[in-house]
Amino acid sequence: MKKFNTLGVVGLLSLAAVGCGGEYTPEEEQAMQQPELGDVAQAAETAFIDAGQTRDFSTWLFGVTPFSIQNVGSAPTSYIAYCGGNSISGTIPVSGTHSNMNLNCAWPGARLYVKNTSGTPGTHKLYVWTW
Repeated sequence: MKKFNTLGVVGLLSLAAVGCGGEYTPEEEQAMQQPELGDVAQAAETAFIDAGQTRDFSTWLFGVTPFSIQNVGSAPTSYIAYCGGNSISGTIPVSGTHSNMNLNCAWPGARLYVKNTSGTPGTHKLYVWTW
């Protein structure tokens, strides 16, 4: 019986030391009032790419990396987009867009590269955006 009483007193003191619940610090209360974060989203990246230039972009670690390319130059413009062994290439007419493309670049440290493969700076210009 004495052992039970000792354990009961120690347990009671332990409970008193850590609190009985229902009490929050001001930081905990503020955190509970914050809106939910929801899904993780990658920041959008954009770049203008002139003739012969290459730009790199962040990629998704899981799944595919989406992007679009628009020709903002004054002549049809060719490109290649690649990461690792995966690639997409094409030619975009003046004011045209290749929309909602994607590449699987899902490994640590991967980057999406987009190269403007046309030859005249200023005339062959691309605008690329990822999300």
